[in-house]
Amino acid sequence: MKALLPSQLLIVTFFLFSCRTEIEFKPEECQSKIVINSVIYVDSLITCYVHRTNFALESNRRITPLPDALVQLEIDGVISDTLTHVANGKFTSRIIAQHQKIYRFIVSREGFPTASAQSSVLTPTQIISLEKIGSGVTTSGTYFTNFRMTLENDRNNLGFYAFIPLVEKNYFAWDDSTQELSYLSPLYIDMSRSRGIEFSKHSSRIRLHDLESFEMYYFTDKLTSSGNTSIIELTIEHYDSSQNYLANMFLLVEKLSEDFFLYEQSLSALWNSNNFSLFSQSIQVFNNVDNGMGIVGTCLSYPPVLVSPPNVP
Repeated sequence: MKALLPSQLLIVTFFLFSCRTEIEFKPEECQSKIVINSVIYVDSLITCYVHRTNFALESNRRITPLPDALVQLEIDGVISDTLTHVANGKFTSRIIAQHQKIYRFIVSREGFPTASAQSSVLTPTQIISLEKIGSGVTTSGTYFTNFRMTLENDRNNLGFYAFIPLVEKNYFAWDDSTQELSYLSPLYIDMSRSRGIEFSKHSSRIRLHDLESFEMYYFTDKLTSSGNTSIIELTIEHYDSSQNYLANMFLLVEKLSEDFFLYEQSLSALWNSNNFSLFSQSIQVFNNVDNGMGIVGTCLSYPPVLVSPPNVP
């Protein structure tokens, strides 16, 4: 390698130091922001959680609630209630959520920019049937059963859904983790042989029938639409050859707002991502809070959808 002459070294050094750029530090861009999290369930009291963001270099990595924040609820553009703080950043309203309403939280507190977020409650879609359409045995000797769920399809409004498959046991089992009798068992779907399901995510956001956590499956009615109906086909593997094993199977179905669906989808993509960086997330979690962070979505729960008599043996 050819050595640099003293004159050349001087020129290189000059350019290195003369190309320095000063970057203005803007402390307001590092200001902590309000975080709003709420899932609004139809026919339930409206609640939300309010806390603040933490900086990466802070010693406190726990959630920091803002119990003295002013949380107002706007319904269809009209301020309708001021929520009351209950505990640990949880605020509750006196209003029960209804169909076809637009709900908006407005949260303010001294030292923070006012944050707001909204979501609308959709009308329910009719679930027409859940039926068994076939069964068999895989090459590895595992039994499987195919099901088909049919629901209405509103061509003007795309529907977003989540569901949990469960089977009712014919016996009671003692669960050491909950210290309770368990009579329901979650089922797991073979995603490679199912049709219409977009993604799945392990969830524990609600306590359901003695189940602490379970797998939730998400879909939209855009993938398998046919006329005025949408069809979701799902395959469940099991180790019981009994024809009656899944006869008492049912689905718990929820209809989600689009923002809530996109939030869950981004979480699923983040958890399944193999790209890890010390400086930034590989997947950005969906956020619909103006001047803040968090998610406000709505959810409509259906009565349990039971399996119809099989069409084929």
